[in-house]
Amino acid sequence: MCPVLVSNSFLPLIQEAWKWVAHLNSDALLIVAPTPACADDFVRSPEALPSKVSSFHRKSLLRLASELAIPAMAKHRTLPVTGLAVEALCTRTINDALKAGQLSYFSEVADTPGMPRALARTLLELRLQQIELARLPTIGAAGKDLQRLGRRFQSYLEEDRLADSALTYEFAIERVEKEGITGRELPILFYHQRLHHPLEVKFASVLARKAPQALALALDSDPEAIQSLSAVLDTDPRSLKEHLGNTQLERIRAHLFSPRVPSPSPGGEDATFEFFSAPGESRECVEIARRVRLAVADGIRFDQVAVVLRNPESYLPLLENAFRRAGIPAYFSSGTRRPDPAGRAFLALLECAAEGLPATRFAEYLSLAQIPTEPTEETNARTVEWVEPQNEQLCFKTLLPPDHRVRNSEPLRDPVPENSRDHSGSLRAPERWEQLLVDASVVGGKDRWERRLRGLENEVRFQIRTLGSESSERKGQLHRKLALLANLKSFTLPLIELLDQLPDQTSWNGWLARLEEIAVRALEYPESVLAVLAELRPMGQVEPVGLGEVRRVLRERLTLLREPPPADRYGCVTVVSISKLWGRAFELVFLPGLAEGIFPRKALEDPLLLDGQRRKIGILPVLPQRRTEERLLLRVAVAAASRHLVVSYPRVD
Repeated sequence: MCPVLVSNSFLPLIQEAWKWVAHLNSDALLIVAPTPACADDFVRSPEALPSKVSSFHRKSLLRLASELAIPAMAKHRTLPVTGLAVEALCTRTINDALKAGQLSYFSEVADTPGMPRALARTLLELRLQQIELARLPTIGAAGKDLQRLGRRFQSYLEEDRLADSALTYEFAIERVEKEGITGRELPILFYHQRLHHPLEVKFASVLARKAPQALALALDSDPEAIQSLSAVLDTDPRSLKEHLGNTQLERIRAHLFSPRVPSPSPGGEDATFEFFSAPGESRECVEIARRVRLAVADGIRFDQVAVVLRNPESYLPLLENAFRRAGIPAYFSSGTRRPDPAGRAFLALLECAAEGLPATRFAEYLSLAQIPTEPTEETNARTVEWVEPQNEQLCFKTLLPPDHRVRNSEPLRDPVPENSRDHSGSLRAPERWEQLLVDASVVGGKDRWERRLRGLENEVRFQIRTLGSESSERKGQLHRKLALLANLKSFTLPLIELLDQLPDQTSWNGWLARLEEIAVRALEYPESVLAVLAELRPMGQVEPVGLGEVRRVLRERLTLLREPPPADRYGCVTVVSISKLWGRAFELVFLPGLAEGIFPRKALEDPLLLDGQRRKIGILPVLPQRRTEERLLLRVAVAAASRHLVVSYPRVD
């Protein structure tokens, strides 16, 4: 019998899972977890016991499906699309549907920036739930529009030989049913893997049937996960009857969201739970840093401390600053996000091309200080290694033609320190170029750029000729201006010509080749832009695509830069969002922001399929289920604390 173990705390589940691993008669184990960090923490847990297992295969469900689907995708000459590529395909779907006059209900909002992402999310949900598009017209005008968009999206997938997550799961299911997982059957640990959709349940069931042994772990407060995992393993769940003490933390786990108030603890309050407030989020983070210092002084290691966030956008910068000032090493599991000057400069160039090459847009690009620092004569010969995309299905790069995998062999140089920049008129001082553009009265258009800059050069030369010998200082100024103008022309005019040559419409392959050339030529460090463009490589054969569509697809992703976290978290305080906390146990857990509007968040309906329409379909989640998910996240934060839990809120909220 394959068990499903449930508990209200992660630590006893980890201990029981290691006892199960210790009795396995296999040298390899497949761990299917929500995130790689969850599986990594389990493998490196101090609760680990000696066993025969020497090889741990750690995968998320989608990553495992993607790798298993590679042979089928190669056979059908199909590439997987996720994230930005799906949004790009939805952008094309919306644009073509608008041109064909097929939208009525969504016609007023179809060209808004958030529409492609909302459509991608809704269509993916429908496909993973295996809901027939023919059922959608029964819910009204919105359903009819969604049916048209869904059919067009599906036809594009088939025509361009692309596979979204739903088709990836289908390929993987077919592969496992015929061949197994890796040529030999492996025991499987479903490590707090939640199965939301029928395709995910079907894939997990096929995996479990092929495995000689399997174990699943779940929180006892997550009935949906318990039910789906019990169906996958065809067994009843078994609750771990660990001893329930009288500490505040254990009582909170047992009675969280209970309708009845439990009787007071005989021992009164203890140090396992603390609840405090602060004037605002910034002071709240300072208090957390102070308590981390006190805990470390009491013997708790930094890597046994976690700060759990429900609203990372507000708290991450404040925590980063507070920990830096307190000298606390921190590991931000999702990395840190900052405005990306390279991405914004690249977007300014695209806007410049779209608006007819106005000098104001080009000056916006110059103001972001992303000009390459190389000598002018080498600027056009810059090369960069191919940058791979950062998403869940990186394995698709093995399906790309060889010329797409490595574009160049010479990497860019290391960053140049700010204090070493040259201000003598080279490309390292572009701040003077804006005044030259004003002096030349550049308005827009490739021909006018050349004519106005040439006119300014002739004017400066004329002024030099007309000055007498006594005006040596003025002549020196004009000669320096002439040198600056030469630098401006040598860099700007070739770039303006590239922007002017951008086509009205072409395939994504055509766009990517041109955009990569512009990024390498125009940006000092184009890697962040190239990584985003690489995500669109599977869309290469899709056409026609216009410049407006390209800008809509890239605008949001190029605005902020995500800096990846270090290689491992050990020796650092872990700062993690609650959604990535499943199955992870820490001695001390901080949960800031427990205030209305921050956590719990206000549950919202899907903008394209409202709850009334979802109820007519019958199997899609609605608002009450989203509220239940928000409560479950609080249980997850409590379950992760093995010894101490500190909860706080800003009084301003």
